[in-house]
Amino acid sequence: MRALTTPLVAAAILLSSGLAFLAAQSGGSSGGSAVMSPSVIGSSIITRDRSGAGKLELLVLWRGSPGWFMRRTGLGGSSMGGGGFGTLSVRQGGLHLTATFDPTTRVARVLDEDVPLKDSNVILVDQVDDQSGPRILKTLKVETPLGNSNILNHFILATPELLDYLRCQSQVPDPYNLVAINYACTPAVALGKIGPERTVTPIPEGPVQNRAADTAGPTPPRRFAGPSEGGSDGVLSPTVVGAVFTHRDAAGSNALDLLVLWRGSPGWHLKGDGHGSSSGGGPTPGRRGTSVRYGGLVLHALFDGAKRLCQIEGKDVPLNDHNVVLVDEVDSTSGPRVLKTLRIDPALPEPPRMEIAIRRSPELVSYLRCDLKLPDARQQTMMDIICGHVIGR
Repeated sequence: MRALTTPLVAAAILLSSGLAFLAAQSGGSSGGSAVMSPSVIGSSIITRDRSGAGKLELLVLWRGSPGWFMRRTGLGGSSMGGGGFGTLSVRQGGLHLTATFDPTTRVARVLDEDVPLKDSNVILVDQVDDQSGPRILKTLKVETPLGNSNILNHFILATPELLDYLRCQSQVPDPYNLVAINYACTPAVALGKIGPERTVTPIPEGPVQNRAADTAGPTPPRRFAGPSEGGSDGVLSPTVVGAVFTHRDAAGSNALDLLVLWRGSPGWHLKGDGHGSSSGGGPTPGRRGTSVRYGGLVLHALFDGAKRLCQIEGKDVPLNDHNVVLVDEVDSTSGPRVLKTLRIDPALPEPPRMEIAIRRSPELVSYLRCDLKLPDARQQTMMDIICGHVIGR
């Protein structure tokens, strides 16, 4: 079986990290890129005022043939991100796509072409991997709010023209058709904004020869030396949302510190207007916390590594040598109930993703209840994809 390409792995990392670049801190700005659909990568610049309200300054949607960013090139890696306010870069699938933005003149430069924006904030770039491309198709002014959590998929899902531009029905073959490359398409199917029908085409092969061709390849991503801490959250099954605390030691080995699995009734996390999360260290060294919002609920967890203690919704949960907390009935009238703690193998690969830890434990796989079916066929399609990705089926 053909191995997953590096760009796809990079896309999965971006998605599982919560797409933090899409939401700037209060009074600040951020820029970055992420896979939106099998045909589109989106690069965005977002500012947020002191009240925390987000504003989209610029969105560039780079569209090509399905799976263009997964093309094998032999160039050794990929990168997506921003190099400071107003600068965006995507190096994927043998292409180097760049955009800069001057907020004073309202002019963007896409590759080697100036694009006057005036009051527009979206640029559609098509045929990025075609011999005649990339081609600037048009600019748009879209005033849709970013949503309560200031995440970009709210903006796309609420804008039919942008959602249509993603060509969500054009998919790549399994097992490459993962949630990571359907960031906007998966919720669009679940919400009934598009149908579940799809066509499948092979991932393109061979070198790209156009004005955006990347002949050198990106420099390998820099990984900061020394120990570090991390974490993420996400929907794992029809009933479970997970949050994970991890660390990397000075030798570069990743390990699981704590995995919290919040379980409720089937589909509880699909209710409401989206999700958000926040995390960070506490005033005491070694204490880290996270708050996640799903299904109209806000769930809190605090991890104290020195005391081997976890707090779930403010209640102390002794861990001893355990590193997993199972929380049940999160959407019941009686509130979340800590069911039990247990220990699993803490070793994690690079990147340290929580599904790797879950797959090792039959008890955790069973706890996800991936066998349950949701009454909404569109939502069930999304859960089938997610469960397949998490438990590797």
